[in-house]
Amino acid sequence: MDTAVRKATRLDYQPPKPKHLNTLNALTFQYPASVGDIVDLLERRLKENSWLVTFKVLIILHTLMREGNGDKIIACIDSRPSALDTRVREMSSGTVHIQNIYAYTAYLQQKVHVFRQLGMDHVKFTMAHKTGKLRHLSVADGLLKETAFVQKLIGALLKCNFQFDDGENGIGLNAFRLLVEDMIVLFQTVNEAIVNILEHYFAMPKADARISLEIYKRFARQTEHIVAYLNRARILENELQITIPVTRHAPLSLATALAEYLNDAEASSSSPPRQPTTTQSTPNPAPATPPVISNPAPPLPTQQEQKPKELFDFFASLETEQVSVVQAPAHNPFRAQPTPSSSASTQHNPFRNTVTPQPSISTPTFNSNLAFFSAQQQAPPVPIIQQQPTSNNKFNPFSTNQPVAMTSHNPFFAQQQQQSTWF
Repeated sequence: MDTAVRKATRLDYQPPKPKHLNTLNALTFQYPASVGDIVDLLERRLKENSWLVTFKVLIILHTLMREGNGDKIIACIDSRPSALDTRVREMSSGTVHIQNIYAYTAYLQQKVHVFRQLGMDHVKFTMAHKTGKLRHLSVADGLLKETAFVQKLIGALLKCNFQFDDGENGIGLNAFRLLVEDMIVLFQTVNEAIVNILEHYFAMPKADARISLEIYKRFARQTEHIVAYLNRARILENELQITIPVTRHAPLSLATALAEYLNDAEASSSSPPRQPTTTQSTPNPAPATPPVISNPAPPLPTQQEQKPKELFDFFASLETEQVSVVQAPAHNPFRAQPTPSSSASTQHNPFRNTVTPQPSISTPTFNSNLAFFSAQQQAPPVPIIQQQPTSNNKFNPFSTNQPVAMTSHNPFFAQQQQQSTWF
């Protein structure tokens, strides 16, 4: 342990070697009691008053938070504030590295402060579970509180906009790579938190809704800086040896619509406001108050307009990449129709092409359209049902169904015979 700390913080221009970092990471898991000794050794190295050693100590502590027993490391640093005392008095190398060190120290201190308040590290949790804790956390369990702390951590991280001189030796790039990796994870965490907040926004009490609106506005401002931060890191992908993913985030243009809904709800409430639960809407909502998005009641014309259209489009595309809209199939005269079952009516339709039912529905090809025209040209004439002669039928001179030879019963002929016989 002593050897690994001493070699990882040598007074040279090379970043700590991975083999020394892996040794310290393994010790934090195998011997959790050694965490205090490791932090104590690193704190002693800070007293050498060299920006090279100080930068390396910060890199080691940050790596142990991410890859080692992070909770033990952060808790130990929290109990020893002097472990992040990076007051460097060496100014011979210029102010660029000193400014980077101070910004880096402020971010790690904020990371320790957030851990003290929440009792967990969201970066470590999201890396281990692929999905952040805030995605399914309810408002009653502290969704708004934890989201606000994550945004404070992101604000401290955005200030670590490192500057590199022409003779950059790799130490600053090594620290910047760790910061970029934290930014990617924290950006995913805060996006999942905003999605969760928007899903329950219309069911929140007014106090929580106002806090949620402030969180959303802060998210919209930070997102623009985060995108610029990652775009700058994307230029240094080869030097950082990481791949910066394409940024995707929740919609940023809903602040005005959410504020209008909140103001309208406050203005239209004539009675003392009821305190709804975080997951269900009020039993009898006011006419001007829109219902919960997940289970909308039959709205009035004004209620539907109060909800932003982008919010519906965003929720519809959460689970799938593309929004699929199912519509009723329109009538297509050039599409072959399946043959009705034997129990259905069997009346012939000359304008309908009869095809044999297939075991699976498939899209008709161009040949089926040609079959329709050939079937229409060769369709037999409409059959005419001939009436059977009965004793009540009368002669119809306009009927085409009368036989040439009048062999059927003729009531006039019979009447004439009866008259001749009478006389």
